[in-house]
Amino acid sequence: MTAKSSSLIAVVISFSEGSVQESGWGRFLELAGTGARLTTRSELKRHETVFLTFEAAGEKFKGLPALVTHAEIDGEGSVLAEICFTDEVEKRRLSKTLLDALSRG
Repeated sequence: MTAKSSSLIAVVISFSEGSVQESGWGRFLELAGTGARLTTRSELKRHETVFLTFEAAGEKFKGLPALVTHAEIDGEGSVLAEICFTDEVEKRRLSKTLLDALSRG
């Protein structure tokens, strides 16, 4: 199940300790319990682990680990990325949150 919305959900993107990258932000284009598509100005690399903080349907997710499975730069210089969440407990919680939100209409 993938949730698409007319309003994009903002997401803070953090990197592992010791990374030279500073935290940045982006917006989800699609969000599912297993992963997401997002756009950002932060440099993301395939196979890199990032930590995402966001709010979906009133539920806060902080530092949710995710693996970048695809990243490309679009014509405007933004990075379009596909990520896969890696924490099984948080994946279930996010799936439940999205399902509840969709069932409320």
